[in-house]
This record gives sequence, C-alpha cells and structure tokens, in this order.
Amino acid sequence: ASDGVVVIVNADKVPRVLAVPGGAGAVAHPQLAVPGASVSGADFTVPPRSTAVWLLPQPGAQGAGFPCNTH
Repeated sequence: ASDGVVVIVNADKVPRVLAVPGGAGAVAHPQLAVPGASVSGADFTVPPRSTAVWLLPQPGAQGAGFPCNTH
C-alpha cells in the first residue's frame, strides 16, 4: 500500500528537478522505474523526454499522504 503517488512527465530535452512538498521518503515504482530518475529529499529528478513514477510507502495505517492546496 502507498500513501501517495508522484508522476512527473518531462517533455524537455534536458533533465528537470522538481521539488514536491511531502515527497521525502518516496521510492521508485518497482515496475515503472526510469533509468536516471531519482529523488533526494523532496527533489525529484526526471531525465529528458520521460515519465517517472514514485510511491510514498505506507508503513502501517494510512498516513497523511501529500499536502494538497498548499499554494
């Protein structure tokens, strides 16, 4: 089970880094891992012209998930 899912599409010709609040602890989706995609804290790096998927693990009971409507 997961507390959240992060899907990032990078249509650019260069890698992109996107900060995702609450994303610390996310792990690459086991079947949808993308070579060169990574996460460090809340910063997600996506290679050029690719779509990467990460999961926020659910260690026990349902957690808070990702913060929404924070802007």
